[in-house]
Amino acid sequence: MHLGDATSQLLHTAGIFAVGFFMRRVGGWLLGRLGDRKGRKAALNVTVLLMSLSAFLIAVVPTHAQIGYWAAAVLLLARMLQGMSVGGEYAASATYLSEAAPPHRRGFFCSFQMVSMKVGQLIGLGLQILLQQTMSQDTLTSWGWRIPFIVDALGAAVVFYLRRSLVKTEAFAEAVEEAGQEKDRGTLRGLWAYRRTVALVFGFSMGGTLADYTYSTYMTKYLSNSAGLSRIDAALVSFVAILFGSVCFSSA
Repeated sequence: MHLGDATSQLLHTAGIFAVGFFMRRVGGWLLGRLGDRKGRKAALNVTVLLMSLSAFLIAVVPTHAQIGYWAAAVLLLARMLQGMSVGGEYAASATYLSEAAPPHRRGFFCSFQMVSMKVGQLIGLGLQILLQQTMSQDTLTSWGWRIPFIVDALGAAVVFYLRRSLVKTEAFAEAVEEAGQEKDRGTLRGLWAYRRTVALVFGFSMGGTLADYTYSTYMTKYLSNSAGLSRIDAALVSFVAILFGSVCFSSA
């Protein structure tokens, strides 16, 4: 395969990946409002259902040779659902953890959101390395790449079952009572009143996200496509880097 072909494929993949990031903002807003009205449990259940559905769609989508450009359309739809799920999950889980935690331990409780995300990345990379070690490249390209998404869909179903035991927090009950006194609560108009804070959060989030995905996601592509490492070695380097970074971050 020529470099131009590989670069084109990488750009197409990155484009679909970017759509998922845009949908995170949409999911955070829509599912955040759902959580404000129906409870954090409702929002968290919807996020995990969307994640399971999107992973299942990716796992079973036919190839381009079978249905043409409809394959790309299904993949795009799955990434949009996935992005909405992640955006809603961030908002709902962080809010639920902060509401359920004792006032003096909210930072500690909320840190588990980031820890669990890194654990998920390590599990995903570990599964990728396992498949690379046990399958040929042709098998991986043909159907082996679908296995992680099947595992993802099944894992989301298990999480949905576990979340049945979630209960409403006292903080949510107080928020519902206050919402009756604030007409713009949870709306974009109400958010505009805190535009300076929102701008600061956007700025910090953009910087942190750029740094995180550069070494945790793009580095694998760079090492295999530009630095000349094999895909197995690139995955191993990424696994060690994420593990080392997570340990250092947790220690700090």
